[in-house]
Amino acid sequence: MDAGVEEDVRTSLSHLESSLGNVEQHLAALFQTPLCDFAEHASPLENAKLWTALAYALDTLFYSNVLFCAHLNSSIMLDDC
Repeated sequence: MDAGVEEDVRTSLSHLESSLGNVEQHLAALFQTPLCDFAEHASPLENAKLWTALAYALDTLFYSNVLFCAHLNSSIMLDDC
């Protein structure tokens, strides 16, 4: 692996870790209550919204990191990430 690409990957992972830390800070109130406790008191619609939002957030973070990696080195195709 090219040293430049390896450094870009390390930088990308560092940015991802920082982004996840920021998300965790914003969601601290949610993390204080176990999801199973929240689910017991929430309506089925609220549960569906919660799980959909969490899945969407994780998918968005992952895909944005893939795009960031591809942007750093234009020779990397999205299929290769």
